[in-house]
Amino acid sequence: MDLRIVGNKHKFKCRVNGILIHDDKILAVKICNNDFYCCPGGHVHLNEDSKTAIEREFYEETGIEVIYSTYG
Repeated sequence: MDLRIVGNKHKFKCRVNGILIHDDKILAVKICNNDFYCCPGGHVHLNEDSKTAIEREFYEETGIEVIYSTYG
């Protein structure tokens, strides 16, 4: 179940996104039915921490396992 709060006038959805850098290029994914790109990611599930959420979402969208690193 996604973590979201719906009020009378506003909605809140908790999301995570990650950046993949390879050969000085950044991976971006095109959103279906839209004209823009974003970094892979998605909604955080209820009771899920952000680290677990980005690992899950990144794998779901790209098939790539997350390895944490500093760039540079």
